[in-house]
Amino acid sequence: MRGSREISAFIGLLIVYVLQTSAIARLDLPLGGPNLIFVFFLAWTLRHEALSGALIGFIVGLLMDFAPPGSATAGVWMIVLTAVGYGVGAFATRSQDLRNSPVVAWMVVVAGLMSIFIGRFVIGISIGEAQLNLLAFFKLVLGGLLWNSLLAPLALWLSSRLYITLGSRSEALR
Repeated sequence: MRGSREISAFIGLLIVYVLQTSAIARLDLPLGGPNLIFVFFLAWTLRHEALSGALIGFIVGLLMDFAPPGSATAGVWMIVLTAVGYGVGAFATRSQDLRNSPVVAWMVVVAGLMSIFIGRFVIGISIGEAQLNLLAFFKLVLGGLLWNSLLAPLALWLSSRLYITLGSRSEALR
């Protein structure tokens, strides 16, 4: 029943997507506010393998490409989140520290957030998106890291609980 975890990840991230685009994005928070999609995406990817992380990143990136206001070039978020999902998933399958230390998991989420922001900026600059500049990048990174790293422990805890619950149910069904 391995596929049930990927399906539940997608459903959970779809709920977070709706919450982010309908409520959180409309708040006028300092430094831009949190992006729940990134935090929960990274927390889920830590529980999956590289290929599953890439698949989840592909789907979440596709959702992000069409999220309001939709001013970015289509496909950029999909490329970035697929690559980051693969990288975080590959790291998670090889690292024993993630299972033993929540601090290491938090640091991986923060590194994943940095990878998302830097990857988005680099791809945006390389394809000539005019709205990107260095000041906006630093505001995005500073605000994104501040808000999202504060929410990361909650996302890690929730994803861990749900992953364990789904694992115990699939074992009981065998």
